[in-house]
Amino acid sequence: MLGEESIRTAVNHLVAFGDTDIFPALPELRFFGEKIDEVVKILSKLTPGDYIPSTAQEFLVPKSSNSFRIAHQLTSQDTLIYLASVLDNAEEIEGMRTPADEGVAFSYRYLKGIGPKIFDPECSYHDWLEKITDFGGVIVPQNDKRVVVETDISDFFQRIYFHRIENILDNCSKRHASSITKKIVKTVRANQSFGIPVGQSASRMLAEAVLNDTDKFLLDQGLAVTRFVDDFRIIAEGEAEAHAALCQLAEHLMVTEGLSLNGAKTAFTSVGAMQDEAVRSLEDMSGSGDLRKMLRSIRVHYGDDLTDDDTEDDIAEFPFSDANDILEKMDKLEDEYPSDISVYKAMLRAIKVMGGADPDHIMKYANRFFYIIPRDYCLAISSSSTEDDSKVNKTRMKLLSYLKTSPYCDLEICRYWILSVFIKSNFNVSEKDFRGYDFNRSISERRCHHLLKAKLGDVSYFRQRKARFNDLSDWEKPAFMMGAMVLPRDEYEKWLTGIRSFSPGPLGGLYCDWLKEKWGSLPELLT
Repeated sequence: MLGEESIRTAVNHLVAFGDTDIFPALPELRFFGEKIDEVVKILSKLTPGDYIPSTAQEFLVPKSSNSFRIAHQLTSQDTLIYLASVLDNAEEIEGMRTPADEGVAFSYRYLKGIGPKIFDPECSYHDWLEKITDFGGVIVPQNDKRVVVETDISDFFQRIYFHRIENILDNCSKRHASSITKKIVKTVRANQSFGIPVGQSASRMLAEAVLNDTDKFLLDQGLAVTRFVDDFRIIAEGEAEAHAALCQLAEHLMVTEGLSLNGAKTAFTSVGAMQDEAVRSLEDMSGSGDLRKMLRSIRVHYGDDLTDDDTEDDIAEFPFSDANDILEKMDKLEDEYPSDISVYKAMLRAIKVMGGADPDHIMKYANRFFYIIPRDYCLAISSSSTEDDSKVNKTRMKLLSYLKTSPYCDLEICRYWILSVFIKSNFNVSEKDFRGYDFNRSISERRCHHLLKAKLGDVSYFRQRKARFNDLSDWEKPAFMMGAMVLPRDEYEKWLTGIRSFSPGPLGGLYCDWLKEKWGSLPELLT
């Protein structure tokens, strides 16, 4: 059984931040927040034997223009149960790690009682960079012979051994929760012996626990070390000692964890050069300090986004008057500096929060950002607004063209995001926009098809298919059920009553009841 407090925290986190930092948020997440008491009551009685997770959807996601990783999106119910089950053991998992104030394991420190956030906001990636600016202390030029090892792990999340997750969870006291966590990970990875879901907050906590033995191993060697997720900085007394430290780390990871270091990202440097690089990463490239202030004011975390509660306070601290002011700043950076992509990611998030950006101006950056960071780019587009119908139509037609243009049309995640923009934004949608488009290329696109048909008010589409509800996958069913709200109320409610027992997951019946209550508010649910 899952703890009630863990379920509530998981619900609040997912409603505030979404299910991942990669994919479009599933619209049915709203259901958890509006029915939180009933959700807690049902899930607190869930046992491992009663629970059968659905398979996750796997996506190829760009890491750069020519490298990729696999990421996963679970169904909304599996995401909630996965997070709640890990949160049940979160305090014990955090207690296994090196103390936060030592600054060794810097990333994703679990902190209880901070609202919908579950990670310490003072342990973000930018906070880690600030630590690195003086990691190693004061430098004496020409006399400092120390060497820094910079390295990270290849395909970290995808290569974590399942037995290591089992060992960690078996040492936790909440055995029911541990069993549910293991069941989900095993199902998502289709019974493979390695890998955990990528993109989930729950997975971040598990991944940190896996590297705890590595942190302690390096400290036992007497090394000065700090890391953020799988990105290590190790200070050794000289080049020979640095090479020895690298060998020790590589051997430990291979033998103990089945992991390997990324040779392309492994290098030796000086303490001064490491600190200078961290300073350069933090400071405003135009010299005014505005960008750094903005990055801190929106508190961009490694994977966290702003909640509605953050918006008003953070916007008040922005050094920019509006979203278009930020776009002008981006133009300057684009013209003068080859900035790290994380800077633009932060600025796109700020644009999304402030809203009202010129869509033409945002579309100018499509070639640069849409392929690499589709989430942040598409959310910025969705928040844009203008009274100029010609601009709106131009943006709309451009997005539609990307569904047929390489490299965007080659990747499911890009197509998924484009379709989601049409579902959630105020763009007008017509049947001819998607005439000839093959929505059967993936389950994510079939889900989007149901919601687009709902936005079009296509009653006949749902009337013709509602009798074949059981032919749909568990992934499609929640979207189809929500979209069918375009049916007349009596017809819709009778149909939901008839399929109630076939609605997937332990919360399926409650979801049906909630949809009945929400009839007539489809536009609100889709935005």
